[in-house]
Amino acid sequence: MQTALLGALLALVATATCGYGDRGFGVTMRNETDGPIIITALGVTNDPVTVYTLEPGRSVARTWQYPNGSGDPRRVRVTASNGARLYCRDYSYDDIRAAEFTIRIREGEIACQ
Repeated sequence: MQTALLGALLALVATATCGYGDRGFGVTMRNETDGPIIITALGVTNDPVTVYTLEPGRSVARTWQYPNGSGDPRRVRVTASNGARLYCRDYSYDDIRAAEFTIRIREGEIACQ
């Protein structure tokens, strides 16, 4: 009985230290524009594209996966409800951390396609 319990405990510790079940990190996106926006986030979850709709002055908090390295950025594209592009930026984990895990979406910051 003790051997089985010890084996189970060791398996639990091994999986906890190997990254299994790693849930990622929290990111808050805040709409600082004057109108409703559509946020398209690429590469932030298991789904290739994640879409959020957000009213002015509102925020949404989501869990993003940790990047696989420096060549694995997360892209955030934002359009107005009429389809006009308002915002586009790639984020590394260091970028997100430097912004204290909050993306402030302001019209006119377009640094990607």
